[in-house]
Amino acid sequence: MNSVFGPPSLALSMQRYRRHASGYDASARRGERWRTAAIETLALRAGETVLEPGCGTGLSFPCMADAVGPAGRVIGIESSTEMAAQAYRRISAHGLTNVSVIEGAVHQVPVPPWDALLLHYVHDILRDPRSVAAIMAMGRPGARVAVIGMRLPSPWALPLWPWILMRAWPYMTTFEGLREPWSHLLPYLDGWTCRTIKYGTGYFGFGRLKQGLRP
Repeated sequence: MNSVFGPPSLALSMQRYRRHASGYDASARRGERWRTAAIETLALRAGETVLEPGCGTGLSFPCMADAVGPAGRVIGIESSTEMAAQAYRRISAHGLTNVSVIEGAVHQVPVPPWDALLLHYVHDILRDPRSVAAIMAMGRPGARVAVIGMRLPSPWALPLWPWILMRAWPYMTTFEGLREPWSHLLPYLDGWTCRTIKYGTGYFGFGRLKQGLRP
């Protein structure tokens, strides 16, 4: 049985998202403001490649595809077959010819080179050092990284913790690192900034990939 403070469980995550896929978009609407803000922070340019591990149903795709233009690429990685199926439908519905999805776990698939990275509510990926290493190994020097997600607030907000954990549990398989979910990213980034959002229950971070990480 998976410990709530153990490593992320891919099998449990796939099981949960099998149930959530059909209604995921409706549940994600309340966070669209922050998704948009994260994409804007990346300052995407025409011709760039933007990577989104844990892309889910592809809610970020239309905005990012428009920003990088026909010469650019938007690449999602998604381990849940059911969530990926929703993403494919979105790609088709919007006619997004510059968007593709790689199916599989981040640490098990070939991660393509990228100029910008969106990590949107992907706690399990952030808490898996293998996945973080695989992603960062393929970023181009100076590539931009925007990360946004849920966190536990300071101890002064202890009464809120049970509510936060209850809301988070359907979408993550571990609470390990929930105070600073971004910590595994820091060795790879320069100029890291992070601010709390949603009354301390969320965070919004940005940094640039250090030079010389790619061989």
